[in-house]
Amino acid sequence: MFRIENFRGKKLTFLLMACFCAGELAGAMAYCASGASGSSVLGQIAEIFFRNKLGCTFIQTVVNSFSGVFLLVLICMLLGFGAIFQPFEAAVPFFHGLGIGVMLAEMNAVYGVNGFIVSVLMIIPYAVASAITVIAAAREAVFMSFSVGKSIFRMEQRSEVDFKLYFTKFLVLFGIAAFLSLADSVITYFFAGLWTRFLGI
Repeated sequence: MFRIENFRGKKLTFLLMACFCAGELAGAMAYCASGASGSSVLGQIAEIFFRNKLGCTFIQTVVNSFSGVFLLVLICMLLGFGAIFQPFEAAVPFFHGLGIGVMLAEMNAVYGVNGFIVSVLMIIPYAVASAITVIAAAREAVFMSFSVGKSIFRMEQRSEVDFKLYFTKFLVLFGIAAFLSLADSVITYFFAGLWTRFLGI
């Protein structure tokens, strides 16, 4: 377990942001290294993604949009209860960035300038907002892990571990994730048809 004293406040946030950016870079490089066959498969996945959006009801679109971020925030919350889980908590933003990196790389590679425009208008705003939410969740999980570790290894009173505040913070994060997913779903539901025609899918 690394010492949290070296990563208080902004330093920890910057570390988690770096993990996310490293994930994005790794995802983009993995896509570029996948070769022509891999690019073709990922291009088909992109088309299926937009068609599935078009084929869903509004409620289904909201659920699909919310489930990914909800799962990552939930994982962070659960990992926070372990004293030795900080490396895994830092890996959550990396994993989130990995998926976004692959998606953006395939959009730009398969659809060129049109894909870049769609990415800027339809994917990047939600990706950035969801990344901030996931990073905030990972940050709170790291702090909780440290508090649990102090309580266990230094034999301090467990009253120092504020579970009520921890759950309250994650309740807020879940609410933010739900709001972001709702906004993303509204945009997707009403404009996915326009974007698919623009991309020639």
